[in-house]
Amino acid sequence: KFKTLPYQTTAQLDWLPQRQRYEASQQVQIPILGSRRQASVGAIGPQGLQPEIFLDRSRKEYSTTFDAAAGQIRFSRGSQAAPWISGTQDRMSVFFQVAGMLAAAPQRYPAGSSITVQAASSSRVTPWTFTVRGTETLQLPAGGMGAVKLEHNSDSSEEDGLQSAVWLAPSLGYLPVRIRLLEDGGRDELDLRLQSHSKP
Repeated sequence: KFKTLPYQTTAQLDWLPQRQRYEASQQVQIPILGSRRQASVGAIGPQGLQPEIFLDRSRKEYSTTFDAAAGQIRFSRGSQAAPWISGTQDRMSVFFQVAGMLAAAPQRYPAGSSITVQAASSSRVTPWTFTVRGTETLQLPAGGMGAVKLEHNSDSSEEDGLQSAVWLAPSLGYLPVRIRLLEDGGRDELDLRLQSHSKP
């Protein structure tokens, strides 16, 4: 729903790892706004994903640049630069980073455990804590499948009060098969459910 008005739309989520590089993007059609696209590009290292740039485009495009050499994360919106800390993700890469952590060692994250990752938006960096809720059986347009549910609730100081949940399917290498996002106090809700998937 957008500003409490329900709607149905299509979205495309792309995850393109290639050797030591990756690109992740999501594009969704939103009433009135047209489309919103978020993308993350970076490297794959020993600790997982290392974003280099995050783009967030709807009516305007904003970028977040991860400058490891300078030790800074810079925001095109004019916010004060934040210190770069190894392991910091962005709002797109964070889902795939957490998925990779579960895929590498699922036994380390039983129901009730938590995973905290620093995540950058287009204006600031805040810690994202995901709580593992356990495995659920989802009935998706792509079919029924088991998936591990993780929930994230931002703290009250975050600019848009983002809440999210992601379901990761072990049968697909723990890739996201459902992502639910709530912003603006729940007035904006986006619930993406896997319809089909293919390898590039």
